[in-house]
Amino acid sequence: MTEMQAAAETQDKAQIGLTPVADQQLDELLKTGWFADRQDCYRLAIAVALARHLEPSAAEMVGIRTTYNFTGGVDRDGKLRQLIAALNPAEVASPATFSERLAHAGLAFLFNRLVTANGTLSDALDPDQTAPWA
Repeated sequence: MTEMQAAAETQDKAQIGLTPVADQQLDELLKTGWFADRQDCYRLAIAVALARHLEPSAAEMVGIRTTYNFTGGVDRDGKLRQLIAALNPAEVASPATFSERLAHAGLAFLFNRLVTANGTLSDALDPDQTAPWA
């Protein structure tokens, strides 16, 4: 990470969270038995949204309640920041904010595939259904 990237990232949020809708979706996703805990599901939701180029609308990002520490929790090893830098460099200065948006889109996607459609995790993670970031 360059000095300029580090300086820009210090202005990013430290805590990320969930909207009431995403929190409810996460609860339902845990009931499927595919996930060990909430944070694992949240991380996968970020990865799925990143791989599938999904982002929620601004209108969906209302009422966020702080849930996770970004650098000390969700991305404690820095690998998520590395993925964001590689796959969507435009968001390198605000990886936590971007991850929060990705998580919401990913949770909605996983909810639709695993809860609503009663699909399998392998169906939801099918790599043939991904699109590159522009």
